[in-house]
Amino acid sequence: MAKKIFTVSNFKGGVGKSTTVANVGYVASLAGWKTLIIDTDEQNQIASNFGVDREQGLDRVLMGDMTPAEATKEARENLFIIPAGQKVPRGKKELAADLQPNTFMTRALSEYAKGFDLVLIDTQPGFDQLVISCMVFTKAILAPVTSDAKAAESLVGFVNRVRELAAIYPEVHIARVIPTMHDKRYKITSEMLGELKSSFADKLTTPALTDGAFKSAHRHGQCVCEYAPKGNGAKSYIDITKEILAS
Repeated sequence: MAKKIFTVSNFKGGVGKSTTVANVGYVASLAGWKTLIIDTDEQNQIASNFGVDREQGLDRVLMGDMTPAEATKEARENLFIIPAGQKVPRGKKELAADLQPNTFMTRALSEYAKGFDLVLIDTQPGFDQLVISCMVFTKAILAPVTSDAKAAESLVGFVNRVRELAAIYPEVHIARVIPTMHDKRYKITSEMLGELKSSFADKLTTPALTDGAFKSAHRHGQCVCEYAPKGNGAKSYIDITKEILAS
């Protein structure tokens, strides 16, 4: 198995899951970690972040048409991606028909993951069968959350669902909570960060700061740590990556 392996997940969309996966994966690859990113979200944000082909990927693995190795694209030196592909809904139907869907990702990826130092799985919002299968495989979960009340409420529900899953698979756990889109100019941001610290203590990472480079980076087919490595957003993700890899 890889040295580190995580599912990056939350109930709520728009909390920075794909942004976190792309930047942590990129920074880790620069630090010498052979990194595999697996995208399960049919929006294919990871492929967009690195400008790789999204036509086929995990969907074909789910359907049994490709091995993980065949579905993998090299995005950068030391950085490899299995995009979601264009037929994720069909792949999910195949997963639902599996006799043991909760362990599908474990069976499909355990051996392949041994060739990497870090594996990150980007999930779509929610808690469907594919997300569960990813969590059972990785066991450790990274949970990004923005600094607003709705996101905080969603995180509480998400944590409760993870606990329910852990009652069946005891090794499943939230390894880190990552505050994202953090803007120091707003009081609510500081208040929410304080609440997160009181709830998650040592599981909380450095906040991911927001800046204008994120949108520009996406348009250029890059993550912000590649596009604007000296910006506040990139610097914060570099710190977050160090914390995750050291844990």
